[in-house]
Amino acid sequence: MSFIDRFKYKFLERNFPVEILDTMMNSNANATEILVRLLFPDIAYQRVNEPLLEQGFATHFLEFDQRKLNLMLNHGRNSFSQKEREIETLLA
Repeated sequence: MSFIDRFKYKFLERNFPVEILDTMMNSNANATEILVRLLFPDIAYQRVNEPLLEQGFATHFLEFDQRKLNLMLNHGRNSFSQKEREIETLLA
């Protein structure tokens, strides 16, 4: 990543409320899950959202460390594969 790109990301990281946005997005996802389960109990619903428990990989929306991003991509794929049967059942 070039110096200019790193500068842009660091500028956004310092001046953009990343933590607030992250908290809002997580709260929204949790509220949606609760509402779906309460309002539509007969509808099958599967959320793919396994926590990343490894130390040192905390991140946010402006992450640019390719190693962390690749780890997150692989974690997402693994998380999906754990729920794949349930998802296939939902879509059948």
